[in-house]
Amino acid sequence: LALCQLAKSNYKQGWSNYSSRWLYKNFDSFVFKTNLPKFTIDTHSKNLIIWDEQGIGDIILFLRFLKDIKPLVNKIYMSIDERIHPIIKRLDPEILFYDKKEFNPNNNFFNHQIPIGDLGPLFVKNNSYFLKNNKSYISSNKQKIPILESKLNNKHKFKCGISWLSVNRTIGLAKSLTLDDLKPILSIPNITFIDLQYNDTKKEREKFYNKSGITITKINDLDNFKDIDGVISLIDVCDFVITISNSNAHFSGALGKETFLLLPKGKGKLWYWTSSNNKSIWYPSVEIIEQEEPGSWDKAIKILEQKVKEKVE
Repeated sequence: LALCQLAKSNYKQGWSNYSSRWLYKNFDSFVFKTNLPKFTIDTHSKNLIIWDEQGIGDIILFLRFLKDIKPLVNKIYMSIDERIHPIIKRLDPEILFYDKKEFNPNNNFFNHQIPIGDLGPLFVKNNSYFLKNNKSYISSNKQKIPILESKLNNKHKFKCGISWLSVNRTIGLAKSLTLDDLKPILSIPNITFIDLQYNDTKKEREKFYNKSGITITKINDLDNFKDIDGVISLIDVCDFVITISNSNAHFSGALGKETFLLLPKGKGKLWYWTSSNNKSIWYPSVEIIEQEEPGSWDKAIKILEQKVKEKVE
């Protein structure tokens, strides 16, 4: 119910019901077990610990609220996936990190705690929040940019990052495409397509090349799963991105990179991909191209093909 309400921008009821996510049997996020009081908007906390939940994409989604909460506390600590640390340090160098494994429930150092997913209810009361906060809020590793550019070495072609698969056990299949599905796009000349997938796609890329003669470029010494800092920098090197609803959509949107998001209708459509005039409310640089019929990508691919051709031709 909460997800439906949030998708409809009914934040008052949606956020209230969203707090019940911990009661859902299939919500398997880590729970930070502590007796610390939860932070509220009326609280002033000396030392606040924010702890992660859900997937990497959700973490990136809620990182936007760090700038909002910072004036309300003296010091922010985060217990969060280590792969995200470099991104957060560039976002706010004063944030400190704390290992969940070292937490002592009797430790009186922290005054308050909050799961990262509960930052949204503190600040988003209606969609006017996004009109006032529509800028990119993460940045890439500028030291990695020239290295990645040298590996691509296609100065006279557009560079497009692509991501087409989700490995989510419940809704991944509904969100995913194949390279064959994307062939009308991948056949457009004057574009270097760059693999952003966080899983091993070597066999699929090789099979697709043998059938079509089209190469999908992979930076082999970049681990797209472990090195999120590197993936975000690779996205920043791209001129634009084509992706499904996975972590790369969040990376690209939070960077402010021009992005075409292929979105399923019905199953697999997540609550935060609410759009206004086909633009994501949460990420204004993301243009959403949604299926017209559940399970069919044909019309969405045709729309995307036309948009990409207009961009590069």
